Amino acid sequence: PKALEKAWSEHFAEEEEARSVACTSILDRDDQGNVIFGRNMDWCPFGEAGGKSLVMVWKNKGVAVLGVPGMIGAVTGWNKDKVAIAMNVCPGETTDVRGMPAILFNRHVLESTANVPAIHRLVDEERPLGPYHLTIADSREGSCISFYQKDGNNHRRDLGDRHIEVLNWEYPQCEGVFFNSQCRHELLDPYFNKARKIHNRHPKLMENALQLPPYINSW
Repeated sequence: PKALEKAWSEHFAEEEEARSVACTSILDRDDQGNVIFGRNMDWCPFGEAGGKSLVMVWKNKGVAVLGVPGMIGAVTGWNKDKVAIAMNVCPGETTDVRGMPAILFNRHVLESTANVPAIHRLVDEERPLGPYHLTIADSREGSCISFYQKDGNNHRRDLGDRHIEVLNWEYPQCEGVFFNSQCRHELLDPYFNKARKIHNRHPKLMENALQLPPYINSW
């Protein structure tokens, strides 16, 4: 990881903006209406964390997460009911002082719910501390819940027949250049618009989207 990080940063030495890595989450559907959930977690592959990243499974809870040693919450994870979640950092504003730390709230979601509607109900009753985007999916439904955005409110986008890309700027305004969100949007939006014309939609479309350089695939 250290050698990769050095080579990558030298490659973008003249482009300060390009050296800001961030996570991308995408929801889409196949021809049968099943949800396809794509995710790049770009903070983890670099530096010391890259060499020590691992999948942790809490068998008694039916929960698995991708993380690093010592992390007891969830940034990206899934459960025995095939509910998957992913977290994207973002700007926002909140004065709330009650709630659960974000990654512990994410783990609570995985431990407590069996489908997307159940997560919607949980979020109506409980709150994490601080702003971020939480992408959620089961086999048939998907959403992005954006906590404490610029207006202080939570915003939700539900997956219909068009893909949902979750970047790092504020929703619903999609403002700011936070972690190259505009650059990634300009790669993903036309890609999926063209992909809609393909009759046999396949998870390979998602795999290819996550390989788009240099902003989506920071490797």
